[in-house]
Amino acid sequence: MNEAERKGPSVRVAVLAHARRMAAQEEAASVQDAAPGFTAQVQPPAAHSATASPGFRASVKRRLRPIAGAAYRALKPVLRPIAFRLRAYFSAPLQAQMQGADHAAHARHQHLLQELQTLRNEVAQSVQRQRDEQALIGFEMLQELQLARDSLERTIISAQPEPTHLQASRDQLERIERYAFASARRVAVGGEPGEVLVRTSVGYLLCAASDYPLLATLIDVGELEAGTRQLIQRLVRPGETFVDIGANVGMHTLAAASAMQGRGRIVAFEPHPVTHGLLRKSLMLNGFTALAETHQAAVSNHTGRMPLHLGSTSGHHSLYPLEGEQPAASTVEVPLLRLDDTIAADLPVDLIKIDVEGAELDVLDGAAATIGRNHDIALIVEFGFSHLRRTGHSTQDWLLAFEKFGFAFQAIEPSTGTLLDWNAAQLESVDSINLLFARPASKAWERARGHA
Repeated sequence: MNEAERKGPSVRVAVLAHARRMAAQEEAASVQDAAPGFTAQVQPPAAHSATASPGFRASVKRRLRPIAGAAYRALKPVLRPIAFRLRAYFSAPLQAQMQGADHAAHARHQHLLQELQTLRNEVAQSVQRQRDEQALIGFEMLQELQLARDSLERTIISAQPEPTHLQASRDQLERIERYAFASARRVAVGGEPGEVLVRTSVGYLLCAASDYPLLATLIDVGELEAGTRQLIQRLVRPGETFVDIGANVGMHTLAAASAMQGRGRIVAFEPHPVTHGLLRKSLMLNGFTALAETHQAAVSNHTGRMPLHLGSTSGHHSLYPLEGEQPAASTVEVPLLRLDDTIAADLPVDLIKIDVEGAELDVLDGAAATIGRNHDIALIVEFGFSHLRRTGHSTQDWLLAFEKFGFAFQAIEPSTGTLLDWNAAQLESVDSINLLFARPASKAWERARGHA
């Protein structure tokens, strides 16, 4: 400790100063004894110690050491309590301040822990209430279905139908029971502001809280396009590549990811910024982040930016003006990408899903190189006759664009995913339907029918 830091008396300094004075007096006395009549000039202790010989300094130290030790032992009982009291006096305010800060920090920590525990309890109670309600509804549904099944079986048996008819009826009843069990397990809970988490057939999906048509569908049946989802899971195998153009909240993206069993690659495109954010969160929640890369962009035949026209639900947004749209309808500007610019030339692509509300031929034009170098590739594309009217294409021209790549098509049955032989007139008779396109020798046909 230096002089500036010393806060009280120092025993060491006092003893050293006393020793120096005694040494000086002894030296002066020895000089007078050695030369009577000669008056010695006593130097100050500091100057004398600087000019004294080493032998003399050692002699002085030997003589002073017992004196200093005796003085220290004599003064220690007196000075030590004084030093402790002085230290306690000067350090008391600092210790009090530190203790006060510790108490305040501890109190804040305890308060935060209490708030956190309260929040956890509230969330747990809310989830449990919803689960209890879902379980009660599911149990009541199962009871009613069981009664209906028993009554129907008695009616069938009493009528004595053909065995094939009886088996078909039993299959229908089992299917109804499976849907009832699924409904009983379904959960929807609020997430961050503006978000709702829904448990579906392929995992947990985050949806916009204001997208009522989407939420109603997911909570009611737990699916979006059940037949297409089942077909994707039959077509995609571990280690393959799936491209989802118009991924929306990610129902089909999650379906493909679950079929890959941790091995493969997904490239998903969703232009709407809010929906794209929900898609990324859903992939993370279900543990598929490592499999998928996402792009907040629309896929077209050129790059740049365009307004995205917003529909009544996230699955109806389109680069083309919507039917009945008013001049002041909502739009948001989004970036455009070409698939050929995004997919590496050495990446094999096995399945592409295209759901772009009228921009299908633009996507096809910008993906010509990718489709051309993957001979076994399959495409699932939404056909909507109303979309063709908005974009100025005929059904024949639309189908011809796919035939130029050597593709044949079949319609996808909406609930089961089985393939249907439809013609152009049948396509135009429905609002929309998904089609499977593949070259005649593609492995996709056997997989789609469950034979591979």
